[in-house]
Amino acid sequence: MLRHAPIRSKVVAILTLPLVGLIALAAVGIGTTLARGAEASRRNDLAQLAVRGNTLVHELQAERTLSSDWVAARPSQAVPRDGMLAQRVVVNRTASALEQFVGRLDTDAYDPRVRQALDRALGELRELQADREQIDIGASSATAAAVEATYSAVVSALLDLNAAIAAGGDDEALFRSVSSFVALSRLKDTNDLERGFRISQLLVPDPEQQQVKRFISFVTERESWLAQLRLNTTPEQLSRYEASIKGPEVSRITRVERAGLSGSPADLREIGTGEELDRVWFAAMTERINKLRRVEREFAAHLLTTSRSVASSANRQTVMWLAGMAALLLVTLVVSLLIARSLIDPLRNLQDTAEGVARELPKAVERIQRLHEPNEGAMPAPGRARLLDASARDEISRVARSFNAAHEVAIRVASEQAALRRSIADMFQNLAQRSQVLIRRSLELVDELEKDEARPETLERLFQVDHLITRMRRNAENLIVLAGADLPNPWDEPVPLNVLIRSAIAEVEHYQRVEPLPTNDLEVAGHAAVDVIHLLAELIENATAFSQSDTRVTVAGTPAANGHVVEIEDKGIGMSDDELMRANQLLTDPPAVDSALSQRLGLHVVARLAKRHGLRVQLRHSWYDGVTALVLLPDRLLVYPATDTGTVDWRKGQPAHHAWSAVPRGGAVAVMPPPLAWASQSAGQPHVPLRRHTRQPASDEPQPPSYQLRRPESDQQRSSLFEPAPDNEQPPPGPTIPEP
Repeated sequence: MLRHAPIRSKVVAILTLPLVGLIALAAVGIGTTLARGAEASRRNDLAQLAVRGNTLVHELQAERTLSSDWVAARPSQAVPRDGMLAQRVVVNRTASALEQFVGRLDTDAYDPRVRQALDRALGELRELQADREQIDIGASSATAAAVEATYSAVVSALLDLNAAIAAGGDDEALFRSVSSFVALSRLKDTNDLERGFRISQLLVPDPEQQQVKRFISFVTERESWLAQLRLNTTPEQLSRYEASIKGPEVSRITRVERAGLSGSPADLREIGTGEELDRVWFAAMTERINKLRRVEREFAAHLLTTSRSVASSANRQTVMWLAGMAALLLVTLVVSLLIARSLIDPLRNLQDTAEGVARELPKAVERIQRLHEPNEGAMPAPGRARLLDASARDEISRVARSFNAAHEVAIRVASEQAALRRSIADMFQNLAQRSQVLIRRSLELVDELEKDEARPETLERLFQVDHLITRMRRNAENLIVLAGADLPNPWDEPVPLNVLIRSAIAEVEHYQRVEPLPTNDLEVAGHAAVDVIHLLAELIENATAFSQSDTRVTVAGTPAANGHVVEIEDKGIGMSDDELMRANQLLTDPPAVDSALSQRLGLHVVARLAKRHGLRVQLRHSWYDGVTALVLLPDRLLVYPATDTGTVDWRKGQPAHHAWSAVPRGGAVAVMPPPLAWASQSAGQPHVPLRRHTRQPASDEPQPPSYQLRRPESDQQRSSLFEPAPDNEQPPPGPTIPEP
């Protein structure tokens, strides 16, 4: 799959895998950081829940004390009920605020232990109202101990919730803050229970010492939570706690505790008796509890500060992590793009430059190959295409240097081939010129023999030799054309087109099979006359060579929109569509001389001559399964004769003194010819050739004069070339072709 993929796709594929891995790791890290931030936010909510729950615990402890005192004194009604009822209102308000706060929390995201503790605490709070009703109606089960146990269950559930909040956290500072806060709450609760104990009960003789044991359990539990508090608090918090609980009540509490723990009622009586001892103990414990409440608030504030700090730090870390990962991904992406660009841009430049070289190299090679043509004048410096930048040391530059080396080799080889072709062309031209000298001398010798010979048989043989030498001259001229040189042109004045056609027919081996049809009375510029003769002769030679010996080749002419068309039609074996397309391509854009020249030598010569004078040559299918060659002679090479009534508009058949621009040339007028839309048809399309029927003149109609068809070799011959032969004389020796 990647084998045919472009370089960009391959580079992207190389960079995609590490980028995907980095993005995956970043996603995991971001997910972990977000989870840590969310957990810190939940811990902050739980810390607020713990503080709110601790406030409710404080109010419940007060309601517990008031309720147990009212139940214990209910028979005598020594304790008023108003304080208990007022405290219930405070508890209800605090509990409602706690439940509303819990309702805003997403409890499903919390630890199962926290959810269980929260459900238990809320359940105990809902059952509290029923317990209050039992206390109000004075049920037998509503004793002071039972009331104390009921409220203690609710308080214990709330304190267990705080303990569950402390568990499971991974932040040490927050864990210690929550643990110290829970330990202080527990310590305060044991002090509150101890405050509710009536010390005067220790004065009553009790063989089993049940009250002493209960008092000892309170003191023992308090000391246990105090030890837990000392273990979890920071040194600053511990110092603050110890400084806050100092006071005169401490000594009184310590004295009462020592006396109560000793189990000797006498020691307690030294402090006070009955209700007086209870008042001293309650006052001292209340003072301690109030101080513990102030410390508890400080711990709660510290807990909230710590939890907010942890949440803020987690959020800050999340943001920093996200920013860092985004920056890392951005930097990685930018670096990857830069690396990819450092690879793709040189490759793209290599591609663009290589394509430019591919476009320019053939032109440079063509310029070099044209250097061997004599008509190009002085030899210019060989062109060379743009080279690639190979200044770097990477592999791409090494490829560019290799490409430059290949390009230089191509230029050098092209130069060597051009030099070789130039030498071959020079050799062709030299051999052709030597052959022309011999051919000219041979023609002169044959002319002398023809003048001195009177025997018809010998004269006929001399005519055949003359014709063979003429064909040899055309072959020598082919070499001159292929060599890029100009053929010798003895004519300066315009030459009639029908004379050029007959001269071309005279240079063909089977000229007897060629039938020239009448053409319009027009002339061809003298400087192109020899090349037109040679071009037509090659096309007529091909027509006779590739058709049966019993068939005829017709040559006709007709006006066209931008010139005059000469049509050469045979009835031969024809050509396929592909062969016609290749032949017409060769005629349109003749290639340089190469190994394929020998296969279509005549077409190469025709193409070069047509290109030299701006002629257009096309081959098409004929009606007779043969080939029709169309030669378009442009207007700039044609001269149309003038008439007595002015120039003739062949399109409408009316005089057109002002419709056409007439340019005098040698006594003639150049006239725009009628249209012929043959040039718009492609070579592959079927073509219906122009038909010209042979016109048989009447017996009394004057016959057109015959013309000498041999090319002039001297000025004297040139001046009398187109003069009609006298009626009472035979034409000079040489092949003649009468007009039909």
